[in-house]
Amino acid sequence: MAWLFIVLSIPLSLTVWWAVSLINNYNLVRQTELPLVVTFINPLNPFWQLLSKPFIPYFPLLPEPFKSLTRFSYVGWQYDDKFKAHQQLGPCFILVSPGMNELVVADPGATETILNDRKAFIKPPFIYTILDIFGKNLNTVNGSDWQRHRKLTAPSFNERISKVVWDESTRQARDMLVRWTTLSTQGTCDTMEDTRIVALHVIDHAGFGITNDFGEGVMKPGPGHQIAYRDAMLLILSNILLVFVLPVHVLSKSFMPKSLQQLGLALREFRTYMEEMVTAEREKSSKNEHGKENLLSTLVRASDEAKSSGDQALSKSSMTDEELYGNIFIYSFAGHETTASTIAYAVVLLAVNPSYQDWIAAELQHVIGEETVADYDKVFPRLRRTLSLMLEVLRLYGPVTALPKSTGDGERALAVNGVTKIIPADTLIAVNLLGLHTNPSTWGQNSLSWCPDRWISRTGRDTKSDLTQSQILDGETIVEPKPGSYIPWADGPRFCPGKKFSQVEFVAVVAVLFRKYRVQPTLNEGESKEQARARLMATVEDSGIREVTLEMRNPKSVRLMWSLRE
Repeated sequence: MAWLFIVLSIPLSLTVWWAVSLINNYNLVRQTELPLVVTFINPLNPFWQLLSKPFIPYFPLLPEPFKSLTRFSYVGWQYDDKFKAHQQLGPCFILVSPGMNELVVADPGATETILNDRKAFIKPPFIYTILDIFGKNLNTVNGSDWQRHRKLTAPSFNERISKVVWDESTRQARDMLVRWTTLSTQGTCDTMEDTRIVALHVIDHAGFGITNDFGEGVMKPGPGHQIAYRDAMLLILSNILLVFVLPVHVLSKSFMPKSLQQLGLALREFRTYMEEMVTAEREKSSKNEHGKENLLSTLVRASDEAKSSGDQALSKSSMTDEELYGNIFIYSFAGHETTASTIAYAVVLLAVNPSYQDWIAAELQHVIGEETVADYDKVFPRLRRTLSLMLEVLRLYGPVTALPKSTGDGERALAVNGVTKIIPADTLIAVNLLGLHTNPSTWGQNSLSWCPDRWISRTGRDTKSDLTQSQILDGETIVEPKPGSYIPWADGPRFCPGKKFSQVEFVAVVAVLFRKYRVQPTLNEGESKEQARARLMATVEDSGIREVTLEMRNPKSVRLMWSLRE
């Protein structure tokens, strides 16, 4: 009977814990007088994320009351919900679960406060630990550690690097376009995969001084390696939750399934690749063979100079090798997965909306013309329409759906609609990017439509009907959104340092692709062009969080044909 008692006591104890935790959390936030929504599952629980993953696409399709019960129970619900929850509950509301309280924010003013006060509203360690696989990094630390990382990494992102990014993005895009145009009869279904290769080669070149031709190089294992650099990184990124739950020494055990052993091997191999990069950079530095500046060389040099300065205070500002590896990983992750996805969305959306292809082609022809090589300094600042494509993709299909913050160990005052609310300590804050980016009061009644031209403004004199096309293009400027209403790169002191890097890469790739070429969907048998575009748009809308970023769930179903513009 004892064993039966033990077996029965486990679910009973869990039920009691669940109920008591839920009640305690509810009572903690009642005093805020913000709308409260009880959700019975903590969506950030890593085990729940792994178990629920196959079913998430079906949650919005469930009948009531199951649809309401699962509405906020999974990572990425913001993409499916857009601004609906805030229309019903207001600009800020609190999700109460047994595991935590989560303040959901889509108020521009409150967002500005949260993002600008980095000491009061910190990055929650329990979420960002997932990106500490190889060591602490700029994206995961708080306080004085963040200041130290920021001081050492900031010099890496400069105009010299932007020029390198432009040139390499252009080169990679040309090679990718050659491949795509040779498949002109049947089209390509590898848009997502190919943009990943381009993005990886760009970050390799501008970030680590490694040059590869499109489709080659990083796809082959390096000397002494069993897995290619690219494959190791992609395997890690596509299994980031497993990596968080199962440490590398467990994954590498002989009794683990082969697929998990391969993941363990990828972790070991990627670490070795990073160690080799740092060692090679230090050897160059010791021989005064600096070569072209890149993110890694700048970071290693700044850290090592601080370490060897003889100044105790300056020495403490250096990075450990573990932190160097952590920052290399975050450079690779942020510079690869997010930009590749943004470019892929833009290409497919342009195939759906051919009028916008003509719209940007007019700008590209005006700014670049027939030049074989476009100079970064002269061209990039003038490609405003091309940049607006990126801004609009990130508004609706950005890789991040919410920015996590926390009140940390103290209560925080936060003004919501002019009324100050006291948010309890240890409250998770989720700044709802999709809620902000689709708010009709900010973006108009077409807030859910993809319209890149919403980002272009013209001065009064530039709207006259007798102006030439060149005068119109030269008079256009990028619209500055209301503070706190558009934050794909975050904002405040902890804004994304790779913002300019990603913008330059995106504009360079799109400029190469659409200056002389156009793209359209490959038609299925009996399908009209309008039906094909609708099918592509449905594929775009069928997106969700894949591990940590938003992606199309079935990008291989998109087959595109490229041809010269007439």
